[in-house]
Amino acid sequence: MTGEAADGEARVVRWGLFVEETTVMHNRYEPRELSEFTGTRQEALARLEEHLREFLAYNPQDTARIRIYRTADGFFSMRDRGGLRARGARFSVGELISDTDDAKKAAAARKQAAKEAKAAERRARRERRRMPVEDD
Repeated sequence: MTGEAADGEARVVRWGLFVEETTVMHNRYEPRELSEFTGTRQEALARLEEHLREFLAYNPQDTARIRIYRTADGFFSMRDRGGLRARGARFSVGELISDTDDAKKAAAARKQAAKEAKAAERRARRERRRMPVEDD
């Protein structure tokens, strides 16, 4: 999942930007898609960092220590309030390789194109019937 072509050039692909947060009970991570982005991997990581900064926006009432780590596929943040359990959030990018909605949209487009072609054919037949026949 490098987002690079064989020659090392950056490829423009669709990326999912995700956050996985610890649940209230701290027993598992709950994933959520932040957005979808089309661009290079570096651009997707930059967009992900913007989401991270918004997510961890400074709150003067919050006394938690917040640490942000860069990982291979994004970022990891730790919010530590001292004696209480720390909360973590994993921010990652993933290259979209398949989407069932794309196949559904393509099938719908083919169906619509066939419907329009059939309608055009009917219109052409009607027009030919309406044309006056020329006598030689």
